[in-house]
This record gives sequence, structure tokens and C-alpha cells, in this order.
Amino acid sequence: MSTQIRFQFDREKAIEAILYIANRIPDPTFHSISKVFYSADKISLERYGRFICGDEYYALILALPHHMFMI
Repeated sequence: MSTQIRFQFDREKAIEAILYIANRIPDPTFHSISKVFYSADKISLERYGRFICGDEYYALILALPHHMFMI
């Protein structure tokens, strides 16, 4: 039996994180920002048991955070 954990998405925190990453990588594109964010979220989940912005991930061609894709 699997238990699904629900996180609360924080839109303001997501925007701040996107801008933070975009200002620190060369040639920030949607794809490159998403890749960095995915890695950061994975580390955050391993260390703290939660995602940075509380977003959800779905299996797609690109691993994109669900809510951030809609911003």
C-alpha cells in the first residue's frame, strides 16, 4: 500500500526560486532552469523531506514542476 504525500504549492517562493536560478546560470532557458530546479528539489526532498516550493512532478518528456509550468 502506497501513501501519497501532498505538498502546498507556494507561488511566490517558486517565482523567487526561478529568478534566483535564472540570475546564476549562463543562458537561462526554461529547460535549463527546470533541470537545475529538479536537481535542487531532489536534494531538498532527500535532506528535508519536502520540495522547495511544494510543487508536484509528473512523468513527461521533460521533468517539469506542474504548477511552475503554468506560471
